Amino acid sequence: MGFHEFLENQICLFCGGAVSGGSPVCSGCGRALWRRRFEGGRCPVCSMPLFSGEPECAFCSRLSPGLDRFISLSYFSGVHRDLIHQYKSGRLPGLRRFYASRIHEVLTAREIPDPWIVPVPPRKGKIRRTGWDQVALLTSVLKSAYGYRIADCLRRSDALQQKTMSLERRREHLGRCIGWKSAGAVLPVPPASLVLLDDVCTSGATLAACSAVLRERWTGDVTGLALCTVL
Repeated sequence: MGFHEFLENQICLFCGGAVSGGSPVCSGCGRALWRRRFEGGRCPVCSMPLFSGEPECAFCSRLSPGLDRFISLSYFSGVHRDLIHQYKSGRLPGLRRFYASRIHEVLTAREIPDPWIVPVPPRKGKIRRTGWDQVALLTSVLKSAYGYRIADCLRRSDALQQKTMSLERRREHLGRCIGWKSAGAVLPVPPASLVLLDDVCTSGATLAACSAVLRERWTGDVTGLALCTVL
């Protein structure tokens, strides 16, 4: 049975049980997936692994100065890598509900005050080429199902993929390409918080560039959040 048949028959991808709400993963399998943790736990600030016996986090120094914290729902490996591929490719758009429910759980548990979601902007021309943007689709569910307010205030002026660029080149390039969508972009006022949402965090360059732009007009709390992080 193919992926689309699973969706049409409302059958969970993992256990074959019934699903509801448009998600291709049932609630039981979803809870089991999110219980998977890196041995030793995660840093509460940057969400990276804390190795056994390690006195302090080895990754916090890489956190963008524009971010107060970074939350990663999972690491880019195993079943989570496969799921994100299915979502990004458009084969399983229903996963937006699976991810949105987890984002809501995490933001509620972290008690982040009055979070406004800021989607990381897609490459120029992406929507015209593919017909959709996975981050925008996710924010639409966060708004309609959970009532989050969306501050769609950033734009990206280039169409280049970053896969072949070095970290230095990525930072330099994105620093020139991320900007405000409009001069009068509307942001909340503190104590509200901004949550900068991306699908996959590889080097952190995109989140760093976006948070740098936000800091031009925003002095409140900024959280970076990604569905997956490449270690």
